[in-house]
Amino acid sequence: MRLAGQLVKESALAGIDDDIAAANQFIREVYLPRHNVRFAITPAEIGSALVPVTKSQWRGVPRVQAERTVAANHTVPTAAVTG
Repeated sequence: MRLAGQLVKESALAGIDDDIAAANQFIREVYLPRHNVRFAITPAEIGSALVPVTKSQWRGVPRVQAERTVAANHTVPTAAVTG
C-alpha cells in the first residue's frame, strides 16, 4: 500500500477540513499511534547507532562548500544544472 497522501485522506474521512487544532489532535491521538503500531520495529541491538568521529576522519571526504542565501519563499536556490 502506498502511503503518499494517506494523512490527508484519513483526516478528510474523519471530517477534518481546515481546523488546525482538530487536525493536530487527530494526528496526535489517531494517526500517529496507528502509524507507529504498523511500522515500529524492535532494534536489533540496544544503544545508539551514532558514533563519534574526529575531524581527522573527515579528511579526504569530497565536498563542496558554497555560501547561499535563503530566499523569501524559504528555499535555497542553487546554481542551475545544465546538461
